[in-house]
Amino acid sequence: MKNKLISFVVILWISGCATNSPIENIVPFPSPPTTLSIQSRTGCAAHQSQVNQAIQNHDLDQLDNVLATLNNQCSTAYLDSVKRSMAHIAAAQAGRSMEQAQIIEAQAILKRAPTIVWSTQVMRGDMAAYDKQWQKAAEYFNQAIDLINDPQTTPEKPAQTEIDKVYQSALDAQLLAGEVIGPIRHQKHPMTRSIGLKTGYPMPVQFEFGGSKMSPKGKKSTQKLANYLKKQRARDIKLIGHTDTKGGHRINDKISKQRSLAVKSYLRKLGIRAKISPSGRGKREPLPLPRWKNLTQTEIDQRNRRVEFRIIN
Repeated sequence: MKNKLISFVVILWISGCATNSPIENIVPFPSPPTTLSIQSRTGCAAHQSQVNQAIQNHDLDQLDNVLATLNNQCSTAYLDSVKRSMAHIAAAQAGRSMEQAQIIEAQAILKRAPTIVWSTQVMRGDMAAYDKQWQKAAEYFNQAIDLINDPQTTPEKPAQTEIDKVYQSALDAQLLAGEVIGPIRHQKHPMTRSIGLKTGYPMPVQFEFGGSKMSPKGKKSTQKLANYLKKQRARDIKLIGHTDTKGGHRINDKISKQRSLAVKSYLRKLGIRAKISPSGRGKREPLPLPRWKNLTQTEIDQRNRRVEFRIIN
């Protein structure tokens, strides 16, 4: 059987620019269905054309007005489908406001969503990222992933390219948060190739500034990684350290190797008996910037201080 390669990105965090739009390449939201099938009680069918027209026009006002009538005449399944369409419409409209840096307006529009769908959580994640609430942003993006994978809340999954962007947003927010957020899981399909991943989940680990000593938060993150590796029964692990772009190659090569060695040492203490091969790439492979344009140079440097875990089984 061929070996399966699983990669993990680990940030080594030590402790914006103003533009018209705070977000680049905003995650596209699905177009609501142009028509909704009627599976309802007597009387609901009379409102079908009105509902479909409002959805086609992305008219939240009209949908708000008709929803009260539908509550008394339509089945729960049909009402849920209408509410999901309204939520996607609200998320799309909020996204357009975000692209114009109209944050307060975007927040107001999103409040009109009558239910939670994956696109509303992506928008909430982007809003949290705009305020640099990275942990909160990562939580929202993880919620979006869970909703995408739930056939009841997402009967029709978005395009794979859209799913990839949500995973990428969760990764970027976690790297900036500097800690493990949510369950450890890896994507079953390729992630963005620009950061060298085949499949994986980000594992942030904090280090003290200029050294290889892990912070308490860094140890906690590595403990979660160790638990996951045990469940995966990993037998061969590669650690590749990276630094920010400050300084020369010689010192950065040394620091990146020391940090991968520190992670290896702590994994050994936690009972990982797999083969672990640490190495360092210094500053040679900086990460591409995320969609958010409000990052400072300090935050960009934090993202680049990382270790990539690659598990070969």
